[in-house]
Amino acid sequence: MSEASQRRKRWGGLRFRIQVHWTWIITILALIAALGIQRVPSVRPEWPDSAVWATAVLTALLVGTSLVGHEASHAMAARALGARAVLFRFALAGGAMTTDARALGPRGVALTALAGPTLNAVVAVVFWTLADLLDPSTGNRLFLGWQAAALSITPVTGTDPTLAHGFALALTDAACINALAGAINLLPVPPLDGGFVIEAITWRLTGRFETALTVSRSLARCLGILVMLIGLFFFVLGDFAPGALAVILGISLDRLQGPRRTSNH
Repeated sequence: MSEASQRRKRWGGLRFRIQVHWTWIITILALIAALGIQRVPSVRPEWPDSAVWATAVLTALLVGTSLVGHEASHAMAARALGARAVLFRFALAGGAMTTDARALGPRGVALTALAGPTLNAVVAVVFWTLADLLDPSTGNRLFLGWQAAALSITPVTGTDPTLAHGFALALTDAACINALAGAINLLPVPPLDGGFVIEAITWRLTGRFETALTVSRSLARCLGILVMLIGLFFFVLGDFAPGALAVILGISLDRLQGPRRTSNH
């Protein structure tokens, strides 16, 4: 492909292809820019530019790695449940894992879909915990007594507190993004993971895969129309930027629901 690089691999009996579109790089760069220009300076205005941008890059790397892990967790679940081939796609604003839904069955589709948000939740807790250990001032303590543990490991990071604070801020932001991504993915509308859970339930209740696809497409179309109406409401109020984003999102939700015989996670 001219617009995306492709690689074919095999892992533990599972064949998989990886497609990386050039817009994936744009997404990472946009995240770095947003963090370096606005987020990090607003939290640590006293930091030099080098520390600000190093923290922004680290955060983006953590988020990007988490997203790859999200899709990999789908693949590992699918492999355990009977899938033999998967396709990874990484493009603007995210990634997707595609496999043959019929090979998984309704239970397999549901469990495969839930694997991604579950990983996001685990990663969020781990990152949040590490951030608190590095910098108790972030206010992330989950259990009593961790401030003492944090003080005991602070010397390991060096004498400059900016280093520990930078890692802590990057971990905190990555934890929040993981928690948000996991929650959004549980919304019951394809192409989000929660939508495939609804699809699996419908498949199980009706016994017909085609009926499940019809229901999921209808749900996505209804949500798309609702989002577009919200966008038009913003236009009426004079808020053109959020209005335009809402309309684009609504159109995207509708167009993503084409005929398919596979499950995207």
